[in-house]
Amino acid sequence: MRRTKRPGRKRQLWIPLVSLGVGLSVLTYWFCAWHVRFDMSVVGGSLSERAGGSDPIHGGHSRIVEGSQIVLRISTDIDLEEVAPQLTHHLYFKLFVAGQDDFAWSLWSGSVFRAQPDPGATRRDGEHLYEVHIPIEFQKLVAHADGCGSVDIESYVEAARSGQLCVAVGGAMMWGVASLWGIAEAPLSIRDGRLLLQ
Repeated sequence: MRRTKRPGRKRQLWIPLVSLGVGLSVLTYWFCAWHVRFDMSVVGGSLSERAGGSDPIHGGHSRIVEGSQIVLRISTDIDLEEVAPQLTHHLYFKLFVAGQDDFAWSLWSGSVFRAQPDPGATRRDGEHLYEVHIPIEFQKLVAHADGCGSVDIESYVEAARSGQLCVAVGGAMMWGVASLWGIAEAPLSIRDGRLLLQ
């Protein structure tokens, strides 16, 4: 007895595959829309004794730098004041050692401020300027080093002395439903127990 093919059977098999493809496309769009990575760079730095700048952007961080500090000026291609409230619980920065578990650990973290006016600087179209404050005394950084997971703090500190320091700006929503991050190398080195601008 010859078995007859059921009409439309192959077509029915395509339905779940098409649905899966549509679902993956939606997930990809959602991930890209709610997990934003932006370009940023450190465009300058200076020594300061003032504690913080203007009001911190989007809640900021409770940690305040007092005494001698380095102020890094950061340029981004995105308006953090507009985007951060949509994608983060609060906006902050982290100073970390390059190559050390994708900045899971940091030497220092704090608020992000609008950059103070610089009459001698020129600003390109679409550029947004911010600043972050970091203590000069390296022991202050070591005392506040923290992060996720276990780490050999002595090895981490030694890597900070000899390696490249980086700064990350951003944040995330609870449960990881959204995030915002930019990363750049920081023109900093450590000598005689102090941070130095390169």
